[in-house]
Amino acid sequence: MQYRLLHKASILLVGAALAVLAGCGSGARTVAPAGSADPTFTLSISPDSRTTTQGTAAAYTLTLTSQSGFSAVVTPTVTGLPAGATAAFSPSSVTPTATGAETTLTVTAAPPGSTTPTPAGTYPLTVSAISGAINRQTATSIVVTALPTPPAPGSLTGAIQ
Repeated sequence: MQYRLLHKASILLVGAALAVLAGCGSGARTVAPAGSADPTFTLSISPDSRTTTQGTAAAYTLTLTSQSGFSAVVTPTVTGLPAGATAAFSPSSVTPTATGAETTLTVTAAPPGSTTPTPAGTYPLTVSAISGAINRQTATSIVVTALPTPPAPGSLTGAIQ
């Protein structure tokens, strides 16, 4: 191992990592360790898909995990909602932790007869988590089934007792 003095700074090569140590009075401090990761976070969602009926809701759990000391507030969003559907996050923003902080996404499908009923079908959703310039995305889907059609009045048969 070699040490070389450069204008009161020492360069130390340890394995594949390079750290620049600058002299500061009687001590030294790390200025820029090579290969150090910028603070960031990861995003995951569970489950991969949910099934709901028109007029009801489906819930998903988002987990945001801090990496390299990330500690800023993250705001989640969702795109790809079918017509008439609404989405809400609770809480609406979250600060990731090393063990994972959670927020719940609830998607509600509008019932038939509403102003904009949600049509039956399978819809891919993209969930984003944004903090500053960092934007993480993950995918899930919602399957909306139609409400059963009630029998027409007077069409029921059977004995009345």
